[in-house]
Amino acid sequence: MALPDRSTLRFVGLRNDSRCPPGVACIRAGDADVAFEHRDAGTVHEVVLNTERSTSAVLGAWRLGLVSVGAGADGPVEIRIDPAR
Repeated sequence: MALPDRSTLRFVGLRNDSRCPPGVACIRAGDADVAFEHRDAGTVHEVVLNTERSTSAVLGAWRLGLVSVGAGADGPVEIRIDPAR
């Protein structure tokens, strides 16, 4: 996805997904790492957000926020991108 400052953000995938599967009773809900690649002026930065511990990160002029992660490895990932202030 192209950002207004001409940098780009790409979803890489889910990593370390220990979330409780739907329909199963778990003692702990678990969490998941969600990986992205941010390219700005030829520089590539890996950004990893976590559903419990680190749900946002600043990428230059932007703040990337993790809104939701659907169930399973192919579940939809919803993000929010706002100006970093």
